[in-house]
Formats: sequence, structure tokens, C-alpha cells
Amino acid sequence: MNTKSIKLPEVKLRDLSFEVDSGRLSHAVLITGATEKLRAQVARLTASALLCTAAADRPCGRCSNCIKSKKSVHPDISEISGEDKARSIKKESVSLIRQQAYVIPNEAAERIFIILEAQNMTEEAQNAMLKILEEPPRFARFILSAASSEGLLETIRSRVRIFDLGEEATQDKQTKAQTIACEIAKALCTGDEYDLVIASAPIKKDRRLLKNVCDEL
Repeated sequence: MNTKSIKLPEVKLRDLSFEVDSGRLSHAVLITGATEKLRAQVARLTASALLCTAAADRPCGRCSNCIKSKKSVHPDISEISGEDKARSIKKESVSLIRQQAYVIPNEAAERIFIILEAQNMTEEAQNAMLKILEEPPRFARFILSAASSEGLLETIRSRVRIFDLGEEATQDKQTKAQTIACEIAKALCTGDEYDLVIASAPIKKDRRLLKNVCDEL
């Protein structure tokens, strides 16, 4: 897999790249670690590489599938993320994925569903996701990203191949923790319970981030 566009050490992407190139990649994968931006980039790059029609060095960036993937207009790649201020992914969104997963691909050999920051799925959404992961159509593939696997149900974790990109840089972690701590402090000062819930949402399922935010507070 051509990973030149990703600013990560090649060793972090070695296993994922090998499984994509060898055709051994599981129908469901979970990308964890690094930063949210890098996780999303790796997820999209993986989707492009899987649909690329080049013989090698995929994604080539030149075939029709690659061009449409880059422009985010490929009909066989669907992407979902949080829907509200709390960035929750609700059961309705996952139910839509389950419906679409059984539709024959339009142009490529398979349909790919990218779920960004999957730890934001509600428990109902995760249970709905589990059903499609257990018995997926032969042409459907699922790429999930999350800060860590801890925010996902054990039943979900047991059905995905996990690729960890390593911890994000110390400076990035500190900046994120400072930002969240600031928002929590503001909500505490104003006494707005809703704002406090929203500000605290990112630390709900990330123990390491919770500790860093508490240190900042």
C-alpha cells in the first residue's frame, strides 16, 4: 500500500499495508492510536487502496476509483461520523449502513463503510453494528477508527482486526487535554449542565485522555 501521503513512520503502517497488498485484510478493521486526523487519513487511504485497480503501489491516484475516492465522491465508499454537538453516532446511522451493505457495489468490486471515531457509537449503535459484522455480505468491508479500542464493546473488538498507530505526540496530547479542560472549566463556571456534558464527552471512553484532562484541570 502506498503510504507516502501519511506522516507516520513506515513501521506503524507495515502490517496494515502488507495485509492490503496481499489481499488478506479482514472484512472489518479498527484503526487506533495517533491523532484523530491521522486515523481518518489512514482509513481513507486504506479504502482507496482496496478499490484501486492498479497492479501495484496502490492507491495509484490515477485510476477512476482513486480519483473519485480522493474527491470523496466514490459511490461505493460511505463515511459516517458524529451527528450532533456531542458527536454521537446513533443506532439510526448504523441501521442505514446495514441496509446499504446488502446493495451490490455500483462500480468497484466491493462496498466500503468508514466509521470515524467509532468510540462515539452509542451502545445501541454498537449492538446494531455487531449484527452486520457477524454476518457481513461478501462484498462489504468495514473500516473503523477510534482513539483506542477501550470505548468499544468486547463483542465488537473480537470481530475486528486492530491496527494500532501508536501514541500521538506528547505535544498533541497536551494540547487536546488543555482544550477539553478549558471547555469543562467554562461550563463549570457558567453552571450550564448541557455544556458540561458536551465538553466532557471526549473523555468518556478514553482513560488516558481522562487522566491528562484531570491533570490540566
